Order: sequence, then C-alpha cells, then structure tokens
Amino acid sequence: MAQLPASNFKRILLVGDGSAASENAAWRAGLLAREHGAWLRLLHVGRWHEDAQAARLQLDALAWRLQERLQVAVIAQSLRGGLRRELAAAGADLVVTHPSQHPVRDRITGLHPASLVAGCDVPVLVVRKAAVMSYQRMLACVREDAQADRCLAAAARMADAGLWVKEAPRLVVSSSVEAMLAQERSLYPELVVVQRGARGDTRPLALPLWRRLLARTAADTLLLPPAGAAPAPSVRAGGLAPPLGGHGAKVWPS
Repeated sequence: MAQLPASNFKRILLVGDGSAASENAAWRAGLLAREHGAWLRLLHVGRWHEDAQAARLQLDALAWRLQERLQVAVIAQSLRGGLRRELAAAGADLVVTHPSQHPVRDRITGLHPASLVAGCDVPVLVVRKAAVMSYQRMLACVREDAQADRCLAAAARMADAGLWVKEAPRLVVSSSVEAMLAQERSLYPELVVVQRGARGDTRPLALPLWRRLLARTAADTLLLPPAGAAPAPSVRAGGLAPPLGGHGAKVWPS
C-alpha cells in the first residue's frame, strides 16, 4: 500500500458544499490539522442557485470558529466551477470531504467523493461520523490479491505516531465487501482504510472494491492512492495560482 508517513500531512484541504455534513467534515479536518500541525484550507463548492454572499459569510464564520476553538491556521475560499483544475493546483497532502447527498448534482460539480478521488493522487478522507474526538480504532481493508503486509505496515505507521488512532490497527484480508463489513460491525472502528485502484482502472461488470465499500460502510473512510502513484502536482515552490472563481487571494503559506 502507498507509503503514509505520519507527519506527511501539512496541508489539508476540505472540499464541501456548506451543508451540515460538510461542516462536520470541516471539524474533522480541523482536528487532524491540530494533531498534525497542518494548515487547513476550506474550499466551498458553490451551487449556481445559492446566495453567494450568504455562503461566503457562512464559510468565513466557520473558518473563524475552527481557528478559535482548535487553534489551527485556516484559510477559506469559495469556488464556482473548475474544481478539478483547483484540485490539481492545490498541492494538498490530504483531501477531506463528506458523503454525497445529491449524487447527480455532485457528479456534475465534481463534489462527489468518487469524482474527487479521480481528480487527485493524494489520500481522500470521507467523513461520516460526528467529529467530536480523535479516532480510536482503525480497520485496514485489503484485497486477497494485494500485499496485505504493506497495508498493515501503512496502518501501523499511522497508529504508532498516535496522530491517527490510539489503538493498534486491525486488518481484514478479503475480496468480499460483505466480509469487510462484517469485521466493521464487529470492531466498531471510527476509521476504515482502503487502497483504491489506479486511475483509469475500470473493471467490467463490477465496481472496484473501494467504491463498493465506500457506498456501504458506516465509518469514516480513508482512500489511499495506489502504490506507485505519482504525487499530486504541487506548485508550492512557484507560488499557488490565484483562486479560480473564489474570493480573496487566500493561498497556502510559504
């Protein structure tokens, strides 16, 4: 499984739509930013019919609450269109989002988790559970034909640093989503980790395992990029491009 150093996440990007689920995901991203000593960037994907001024005020208010309560550095931006280009230019180490509540609309805007995964080569965390405390239990899921030892090693590195989970991770090796879900119901993990397939990997007549698991799990889901994936393009050295359709010149700090 992809290498995942515990201190790798220094720039966390929250992609949301202003909903209650989006705000909960922002708090989880804030908790992770505090634990990793990372910057947090809130990216609001606007809907064409919404009041842009009201959405901006709501976003800024959320950013201030996160900064005040969690003592993390937060920058915020609104976006209308061009999400895939923004993801490619963001230079984030981790993308955080929430389950889709309007699948058709979210696929059009690019906010659907599967669309976000397709648009970047960094880990994507899909937040479902209430973000009230740090993760305690992790379940790492791997296919039978994959290298289970590498998966467990990646999960163990996350646990050893105490930044992701407090207990030793558990591992389930199977090609059956049912078996993985049975382990989840038995262990009650707050976080499920699974490695997604390579970009463009389309298997006929069946969805990839990670997509089937993502659709049915009740836990937060961390989707790791495939082993050997090229890192997401970063423009940090040359300066981040201006926000696309956003407000303000809010970029990652140097």
